[in-house]
Amino acid sequence: MEDAVIGVTQFLVRLIFPLAILGALFGLGLMGSEIVTFARYSGGRSGSATRSERAKPFASEKISVGICATLGFLGLIALIMNSARRNLPPSRWSALLFGLLILLGTPAMLWKSHWRVFMEGIATVTLAGVSVLTGFSIGFVFVPLLAVMIWVSLRHLLLASWRSLPRTARRVDSLP
Repeated sequence: MEDAVIGVTQFLVRLIFPLAILGALFGLGLMGSEIVTFARYSGGRSGSATRSERAKPFASEKISVGICATLGFLGLIALIMNSARRNLPPSRWSALLFGLLILLGTPAMLWKSHWRVFMEGIATVTLAGVSVLTGFSIGFVFVPLLAVMIWVSLRHLLLASWRSLPRTARRVDSLP
């Protein structure tokens, strides 16, 4: 039993860097796609409808965004409690982790806005950064959630490319 747990942990640790790179790429791609979509549909005007307002959220998106928000909130509490308890001078790494944990919860805070899909891309990039920053202590715990966030980003990108294809009529009224 113990060997199985160690084997799973080692497997997840090996996946930290490859999935972090994929998460950063897909998250940045989703952010870029949303910026282009926003500019196309709104002409730069704020408040216009974008793809994210028309797209219904799917189950894996709701679950992963909820878990990201919970992890961000609990991580902030743990970071604040540990820094207050130890009397350590603040470092750049703890400040970076603090900022990343705030960004991790933004998709849940902006769920009803037209920035939802864009913030999911930010959360994917942020989760990739958090998993690398926490590295080999607890970083392997974020790997399954990072894989789901990559799937969410990939699904949004595929839906965006599918919606941009030209539509043709498939009906044939008469045979030759």
